[in-house]
Amino acid sequence: MEREEIYTRRILTILKLDAERLYTRLKEREVEYLHIFSQKRTRDHFKEVFKSRYDLISPSDLKFCSEDVIMALEAYYRKIDDMRWYLYHTEDMPVSVDDNVRMFLRELKALYNTLSLFINAELQIGEEEESSEHEFSQEYNFETTDDETVGDFTSTSFNIEFHTEEDSGLVDIESLEFGIEEDVKEEIETMTEEDKRSPTKNLNGEDTLLGLFNKDDLKDLK
Repeated sequence: MEREEIYTRRILTILKLDAERLYTRLKEREVEYLHIFSQKRTRDHFKEVFKSRYDLISPSDLKFCSEDVIMALEAYYRKIDDMRWYLYHTEDMPVSVDDNVRMFLRELKALYNTLSLFINAELQIGEEEESSEHEFSQEYNFETTDDETVGDFTSTSFNIEFHTEEDSGLVDIESLEFGIEEDVKEEIETMTEEDKRSPTKNLNGEDTLLGLFNKDDLKDLK
C-alpha cells in the first residue's frame, strides 16, 4: 500500500469517528444542553457540545479523498455549523428552540448516514484492494505448491500402477494350478520310453525303492 493511501485511510477514519461522536453527542445530550440553555440562558456549554476535529483538518488533507466523500463532509458539517449558529444567536422561546433543534437533528441524521456510507465504501475499497493483493500472492504460492504435490502424486501413482499381484505376494490359484499342470506335462515329455514302462524309476530316471529288488525278491515279500 502506498504512503498516500495509508494517510488517506487514517484521515477518513478520523473523520468517520468524529462525525459519529458529534452526532451522538447532539442526539443523546439534547435534553441536557437545551435545559441548561432555557434555564440559565447561557451558551457557554455549546462549545463542548459542538467540539469537533473537522476544524483542524486542512483542504490538503482531503486531496486524496473521493469527491463523494468531500461533498458529503461539506453538507454534514455545514448543517452542524447552521445548528451551532442558531443556538448561539437565537432569541426564540424554549419551545421553539426545542422544535428547531429536533428539525436540525432529523436533517443531520440523513446527512450523517450518507457520509458514513461514502466513507465506509472508500475504506472498504482500500481493504479489498489490499486483500486482493494478498490473495493473489497466496494463490500463486498455493498453485506452486499444488503443482509440486500433483507431480509427487503422479509419480506415486505411476509406481503404484506397476505393483502387480506377484509383487504384492498375492497368488492367483487358477494360474498356480495351470502352472503345475504345465510342469507335469513338461516332465512327462522329457521321460524316456524305458522310464514310462518301468514303475521302478522316478521322473528323473533314478531307481526307486522297488527298483532295488528283483522280481523273485518281490515274490518272497508276498
